[in-house]
Amino acid sequence: MVNAVCEARRNDSVNLLRPNCYDLRSSLFTSLNQRKTFMDSIRKPLGYLLCLLGGIVLVQFVAYPIYWETLDGIAWDIWGYINLGTATGSVVALIVSFIRWRDYDRSSLRDAIATGGMFMLAGAFALLYFEQWPAGRLLVEPGESVPEFRGFIWVAVDVLFPVLMAWVGSWLLRSE
Repeated sequence: MVNAVCEARRNDSVNLLRPNCYDLRSSLFTSLNQRKTFMDSIRKPLGYLLCLLGGIVLVQFVAYPIYWETLDGIAWDIWGYINLGTATGSVVALIVSFIRWRDYDRSSLRDAIATGGMFMLAGAFALLYFEQWPAGRLLVEPGESVPEFRGFIWVAVDVLFPVLMAWVGSWLLRSE
């Protein structure tokens, strides 16, 4: 398509004010290199951040039943802050897994399963979490118990999130 546009511009002697195709290709190439350099510079810190977020949710999930009754008001506040981190982590994981899926070169079946699996898990988690989070905030007052089905979904979210963050974070730390 770019070649057809370039050929049409070469043959068009009337529009001399448009940039020629060489300038278009070189500016596109430069911006792709700049994007790759930017992604390389944030890849490791982002990987550590995602692993840290997954660890925080895992520790909170395990520790919550222990201190739940004694610090009930504070427990809801802690979950509120962690939910903001979970929302951020899920969006970042979805973006990173989409970039990995988009740039996949179809070289091996193992990589195809890993790439597609990461993207599907990130997408399914985002759908599950962003359906659950506003409903939990709107339907349940702080201090009230969560309905049984919603409680089960929160358990699934709190178990899946560390797995997803470890998977995406470790891929970011390992990738070149």
